Amino acid sequence: MMQCQPGVELLIVTCTYHRPYRLSFINECIKVLSLVPDVRWIVVEDGHDIDAQVKVLLDKSGISYVYLSVYSRNFGNAQKNLALTYIRDNKLKGIVYIADDDNRYDVRLFGEIRKTRRVSAFPVGNLGPNGIERPIVKDGKVVGWDADWLSRKFPIDQGGYAINAELLASLKDPLWSHVRYAGETEFLEKLIRSTDELEVLCSECRECYVWHNDLKTVWFLGKIVLKIKVLTRRLLRIQIRMS
Repeated sequence: MMQCQPGVELLIVTCTYHRPYRLSFINECIKVLSLVPDVRWIVVEDGHDIDAQVKVLLDKSGISYVYLSVYSRNFGNAQKNLALTYIRDNKLKGIVYIADDDNRYDVRLFGEIRKTRRVSAFPVGNLGPNGIERPIVKDGKVVGWDADWLSRKFPIDQGGYAINAELLASLKDPLWSHVRYAGETEFLEKLIRSTDELEVLCSECRECYVWHNDLKTVWFLGKIVLKIKVLTRRLLRIQIRMS
């Protein structure tokens, strides 16, 4: 697998909470991020405290990380705000990317993200009317969107943009003020005024290196397989009793 070239530090934000397969999700993130140089991983637990099992994985990963916690159970909004505030208040420099723990990532994504100067955009798989949600680009400029939820100014998924950390310095608290589902466009509208300011990556958004909630498919399939096994065992027991 091709590795990213070193350079500007990547500040990867991952919000997480206790649920089935969560540790597997974190492990998959570790497999990819361990191939990426110059990464600082800011993991935020939706809980009153950090999780001991997650911390063990982070300690073993060899990745430079910070593990924070705040309880909310509200779509990860408080967790994103805490991470962004941490980056701003500690004057961290680099490119900020919010990476859901159950997305699937191609390592090439992080080489692309490193090219960000202010705010960049790129495709995300498993979304949109055609299976890949992305800006439509002509001559290096965004001219439309192949996406759902087109009523939003920036109809973009959490995994489809990155920003320069220096932009956070001018924002008022809370940095991430959204309190409902999503919140991407509301956050980006604090940073840029129009799609003309978006820097398009990944071969003018023709290549896709991240897939939304892709690992959840494994989770749901696993639950289905488990239920089938349980039902099969029950049927076998019934047959044995009847014979």
